[in-house]
Amino acid sequence: MMIRVCTGALALLVAGCGSSPATRYYTLTPVRPPGKTVDSGEPIRIGRVNILARLDRDSLVERSGSGALKIIDSDRWAGPLDAMIRSTVAEELRDRLSSDEVYLPGDYIPAGPSRFINLNIL
Repeated sequence: MMIRVCTGALALLVAGCGSSPATRYYTLTPVRPPGKTVDSGEPIRIGRVNILARLDRDSLVERSGSGALKIIDSDRWAGPLDAMIRSTVAEELRDRLSSDEVYLPGDYIPAGPSRFINLNIL
């Protein structure tokens, strides 16, 4: 009787250890422009990134045709989404404008006028 109980428990344990899909991590990359724009304007400061609450999560969110949202637990962002958006936008602006005068929060910003960008992700 004890052997049957142990065998049954072992079978349940093995069945419960099924494999789940591997977690994949994603990051954002800038879109490389076909050409550069010369910008002699004031420095650009990247400010706040406001993300719609239903999208601001570790897992990727996919919208279906019916308006429903699907949260994909096995597909995750590699870091905080707002920080990735901010740094990707800064990198793309530097490429497009041929300028190193694009600043992120925490960067030293020289005195004088500057342009300021806040982003709203809907």
